[in-house]
Amino acid sequence: MDLGASVAQVAGWSGIREARLAELEKSGKGLSSFEFEHWCRGLAVAPGAFWAGRDADPRRGVARFKTAWAQTDKLSAEDLRLLSLAGEVGRVVGGLLTDMGKPPRLAEVRRLVPVTAANARPWEEGYHLAEEARRSMELGDGVLVALDATLQDWGVSVAEVEFTIEGVEAASIWEPRAAPVLLVNRRAPRCRLPLGRRAVLAHELCHLLHDAGEGDLCTLVSWAEDQGTYAQAVEQRARGFAPAFLAAPAALRAWCKREGIGTEDGKSVVARIAAHWGLSWEGAAYHAMNTRLLQQGEARELAHTP
Repeated sequence: MDLGASVAQVAGWSGIREARLAELEKSGKGLSSFEFEHWCRGLAVAPGAFWAGRDADPRRGVARFKTAWAQTDKLSAEDLRLLSLAGEVGRVVGGLLTDMGKPPRLAEVRRLVPVTAANARPWEEGYHLAEEARRSMELGDGVLVALDATLQDWGVSVAEVEFTIEGVEAASIWEPRAAPVLLVNRRAPRCRLPLGRRAVLAHELCHLLHDAGEGDLCTLVSWAEDQGTYAQAVEQRARGFAPAFLAAPAALRAWCKREGIGTEDGKSVVARIAAHWGLSWEGAAYHAMNTRLLQQGEARELAHTP
């Protein structure tokens, strides 16, 4: 009922026949241990949590994931289950890593920074936070060749999934003592492109490092389009963070000076920045504008040039 799922959907998720579920519901008899494990997997709740009655914990509540969506009328049971499953995976992985004496390293550099309503240019804050992240993660000033490997090294689990809505690009799930999880939507146009996907991963890293709600729960769903005032500010900050994290502004300007890029036409500047630093065309154009390598008008025009 919380997921808004049909019996047929739960049957598909759990691998228990629909007729068997109806029989169990009617008779009130208990499930076998095999059925119980599959039932829990289907509803994305750890069997141990269900058995101990911890499935009602707010961290596991579907309401937590509903509030992560700006457009609640577009919620689907499949999407809610994916988010719930990501939360459970994060708890399991976090517990295993902690038992091994190797808790997720990202917690060492996490610093929650609420977006203030007075900040009219949240993308600038994103730039500052990106430079801070590169320093605290000791990534240097060079090109991040393998971003997935970098995230994995810091304890982030990245999963390719399919949300029912193309407008959703990714989701970030994290909470205390768990491992951070990033869900990348294969159906989103930008995520199907290698350089667009890099930008999405960097964008989500900003959410993991700096955004959280009540109880330090990070539950954020990133949309391709703005979805509201506060959500818009949070997303704008992450959009500023992404290119600045992939190509640190000071390092980018120094590289451009060495390469003599400032003397070229705007199109060549954007193309070379995108190719060398691994940015999308649009991302490279706006990054060149924000780092004062191109004038605003020219950069905006180039960003929307096929």
